Amino acid sequence: MSLKQKVFTSCIKLLDTKIEALKKELMELQQGVENDSKSSAGDKHETARAMMQIEYEKLSVMLNDQLYKKSDLEKTDIKSVTGKIKNGSLVKTNYGYLFLGPTVGKIIVDDIAVMTVSLQSPIGLKLSGQKVGNSIEVNGMNYVVENIA
Repeated sequence: MSLKQKVFTSCIKLLDTKIEALKKELMELQQGVENDSKSSAGDKHETARAMMQIEYEKLSVMLNDQLYKKSDLEKTDIKSVTGKIKNGSLVKTNYGYLFLGPTVGKIIVDDIAVMTVSLQSPIGLKLSGQKVGNSIEVNGMNYVVENIA
């Protein structure tokens, strides 16, 4: 399996882990709301219930974000290599490896650190369409494209 395929698979696994953790938190919070409904009453009860509802909404937004990222990643074509950087490209620069796709953070594959970068990010926008040997500047750092997979 190529490094690019391993990075892709690691991203999917990381998103799956985040999704399951958020689902578990939502379920536990829902159970807490149900248990709380059976017990107390009054202002203290209403405040606690409101806080739980806010937390539930926050977790729901986070879950939807992770589900969207996974869906977006699953649609990414990582098999075609065009010689130009595009969504799904694994790019080696003078500062390390970058994977263009949904941002899931830094991952380690075969002892190689890979930073996931969205095409909508400042570096992603500048890298899009670049070829091996090209360089871009982002935040005062000069990135040189050494390889594209």
